[in-house]
Amino acid sequence: MPGNPGFQMFNKSKVQNSRKITVTGCFLGLGIWGLMLGTSYPQGCNDAGFCTVGDMKPVQRTDSGRLNLIISEIIGLGEKQTWWFTSEAEINVKLFELGKAGLKIPYHLISGKIDNRNGPGDITLFYIQTLLHKSRWRAGITAALKIPVNDGGEERNGEPLPMPYQTSQGTWDMIAGFSFFLKTWHFSTAFQHNFNENGNGYLDTVAVAPSWTGYFPSRKIDRGDDVMIRVEKNVGKDKKVNYHLGLLPIYRMQRASILNLRNERIELENSSGLTLNVNMGLSLRLSKGGLMKFYAGFPALTRKVRPDGLTRSFSATVLLELPVE
Repeated sequence: MPGNPGFQMFNKSKVQNSRKITVTGCFLGLGIWGLMLGTSYPQGCNDAGFCTVGDMKPVQRTDSGRLNLIISEIIGLGEKQTWWFTSEAEINVKLFELGKAGLKIPYHLISGKIDNRNGPGDITLFYIQTLLHKSRWRAGITAALKIPVNDGGEERNGEPLPMPYQTSQGTWDMIAGFSFFLKTWHFSTAFQHNFNENGNGYLDTVAVAPSWTGYFPSRKIDRGDDVMIRVEKNVGKDKKVNYHLGLLPIYRMQRASILNLRNERIELENSSGLTLNVNMGLSLRLSKGGLMKFYAGFPALTRKVRPDGLTRSFSATVLLELPVE
């Protein structure tokens, strides 16, 4: 009955539950579509590091403690069904009222058709400076240095492995970014420059077995610079659980270059241009200031030639953030 308070409360509860089910169903539908798209076409997210450092990363929070520990577990599917499993530890500390510094150290497990590899990945040092912080918006900058743990030239039985099997990009990189948060919106842009070619030696034309063929050539690769834009919208109104949806275009500014068999540096056609990623996720607030995040991404558009080994037809992350102090 319309005049019955109990009937009204019951209807309100049903509407709220229906909205939650609808939002969850949309996320599941997008995720399944992304997996189908990613496994049908050899595309990739092509993030060289700047999409997940400092304020560039998705699902942000603003009330972290002075010292924070972040543990991430990441799974991704790369070139020719090469699986990547990454465990990453990050620690950041507040140095000033509006500034904090941090360190990220990943460890990779790689499993594919020609080898299984494991080892530490490239280390990232970063600094975040909040420029302005108001009640409903804030803006800040992120600066980072990516340090290689090896030259990206690991081999198997003396034969050079292609880049999808390398635990390191083998390059020193500089990252600079700007972020802006407005109510439920997140806007970021960043630039990443690599300073050197790496030590990889793989060429498809001299592969030792059929299973080694079909990967992009990457001998002494200089992959080029990247610029990205992140646009995300928080679509949740629950104080404990929030959803987000977003787009992440990444543009490779130059064509990648490699050394051929005659030791001539050549540029690879179709290795520059746009990769457009679709992202989704949710965050769950825990007791004592902790936060758990789930997010995933898949490419809707990408470059035709991707010799850097960064291809992911999909990527999913579970992250736990804990204020230590």
